[in-house]
Amino acid sequence: MINAATATFFATFFSMATAYRKRGLPAQGVSANSRMGRPCPAKDMDLPAKYPVAVKDYLDRAKEQWDALPQVSVEPSGIIPRISRLAQLAHMRGDAVLQEFQLTRGEAELLFLLTRTGRPMTPSEIAADLLTSAAGTTKRIAKLVDAGLVIRTVNPLDGRGALIDPTPAASVLVHRVLAATAQHEAEMIAHLPEAVRIQLAGHLRALLSGLEAQDGSPG
Repeated sequence: MINAATATFFATFFSMATAYRKRGLPAQGVSANSRMGRPCPAKDMDLPAKYPVAVKDYLDRAKEQWDALPQVSVEPSGIIPRISRLAQLAHMRGDAVLQEFQLTRGEAELLFLLTRTGRPMTPSEIAADLLTSAAGTTKRIAKLVDAGLVIRTVNPLDGRGALIDPTPAASVLVHRVLAATAQHEAEMIAHLPEAVRIQLAGHLRALLSGLEAQDGSPG
């Protein structure tokens, strides 16, 4: 699951691609000028002048490597591969923050879910919402039970099932983790102008909601 602040960081490329299409420029992440080593003026892309539009990233360099190989042709969209790369980087940095609270990302997301829903949830509900496997969810629940952060009770509607609820200690911890996470994620996107953040958040929302509708995922 991608949280809102991380999602905001991912969608820069949608606003750039939209600007390219409006101007009839190539939508590959950099303009024809910048591919030649010449900076692309911000006005050509409707972006703030200080935005580093001509800087190559990991995907640009990877494409150059593929293009150098004989009989290999790759023409990536420049969107999904960058989302994957950004997700890896965001998770690596975010995991370092969570380690200070002795939590994994999966455990933190489970506690966030229980806290914001405000009701006990079944393990299957948790797994469906977080897009995790039943086995992985069960393992996380067991660890959080041992840590005193959630309790497992019998489901009155299904004697063989269970309900999972956060403890008061979890509520205190969640607020501390959220504060640290919010500060960390704000620092990750601090280099983006406010106008770009607003644009890219809207574009990523459109992509995510469309994929969730296709897959029937909880939105």
